[in-house]
Amino acid sequence: MHMKQNKPQYRPARIFTVAEDGFFGMYYEPSENRFPWMTMPVKLRIICCVTVMMGFGFFMMARKQIWIPCMILAAVWLAHVVWFGFFVKTIEE
Repeated sequence: MHMKQNKPQYRPARIFTVAEDGFFGMYYEPSENRFPWMTMPVKLRIICCVTVMMGFGFFMMARKQIWIPCMILAAVWLAHVVWFGFFVKTIEE
């Protein structure tokens, strides 16, 4: 017979917890409905990295006149800007 082990539930002691250590730090509320929080420099760092990478892809596709993927990439970039601008809450450092 194999017995099932019950793992204890982890409950963070702080108001928010760090979800990812390193280059990008994202904070989440410890609840079921998690909304990410970020500081303004982290938000700008992510948007700049995404813009540079997607801009390079856009340039390479536009150079070969492949316009439909360029429009799709522009829509994805705009979705990133809207997400980080309006849905990710900004916190003070």
